[in-house]
Amino acid sequence: VSLGLGPPPPLERAGLSPPKHERKRSTASTQAGGGGKWSSAEASSLRLVIAVEKDIQALCSNVRHSLPGTIVGCVCGGHDGGAGGDAEKKRTQATEMVTSGLSGVIGELERAGARAREVAARRIALACTKNLVTEVPRIKQRYSMTGNAPPSTALAFVQSILTPLREQLEDDDDDDGDGRSKSAWLVSRVADLVTDRYRVAVSDLLAVVQKTEAILSRLKKKKGRAKGTGMSDADKIRLQLFLDVRRFAEDLAALGCADDTTKALQDLVQLPPSIPKPP
Repeated sequence: VSLGLGPPPPLERAGLSPPKHERKRSTASTQAGGGGKWSSAEASSLRLVIAVEKDIQALCSNVRHSLPGTIVGCVCGGHDGGAGGDAEKKRTQATEMVTSGLSGVIGELERAGARAREVAARRIALACTKNLVTEVPRIKQRYSMTGNAPPSTALAFVQSILTPLREQLEDDDDDDGDGRSKSAWLVSRVADLVTDRYRVAVSDLLAVVQKTEAILSRLKKKKGRAKGTGMSDADKIRLQLFLDVRRFAEDLAALGCADDTTKALQDLVQLPPSIPKPP
């Protein structure tokens, strides 16, 4: 089954790191915050992928449940194959043979559906992280040698990280028979991709902060300066990361994500005992 989706894209192309020529595009079409606004072409492309995925699922269901009986009915409809139970037995056997023969088709369809789901999730995750990858490093600029007060709330960009996902869910607002959203797979996969990219950005920032902190500590010892009594710039950064990640985790939970989705990210920004944990 070929749906024009091509081979799975490398992570840097279809995942969370666009190629260099795309990084240089104008940011006029992006929102001020964590998530990017869709262009009309991007929106149309995504809608097409989502529609393809839905059609594949419907086709899988048809092939699995309806098609075998239809084929057997067409083949055996004008032949009773014998009397009574013998005819029914032959029909059952024929149905089983047709079902077995179609299993390979179902497998191909399911793989195509999984491929479409992955493409859709990665495109949305890329939009969610467009500005995240630049906003997280800027936290250092906000507090390093600026004299700014310690943070008390999450930064504004955090609340818009998941905007592209929310917009897609609004467009795809429907439920299946047992009340679970048909887009649960999309929320789960996008959450994993965005959380992983957020974790990398935070980890990189913390590594820079630790190196800077170590250098400043050595310089102070050389000059014989006493340690300051207020919150250090490094601790302000750590506190801001804690507040931001906590808000991000709350937003994911509101979309129905499991609590452990952001566990690795939250563990990374746990505050040291020297910083009072905010309410």
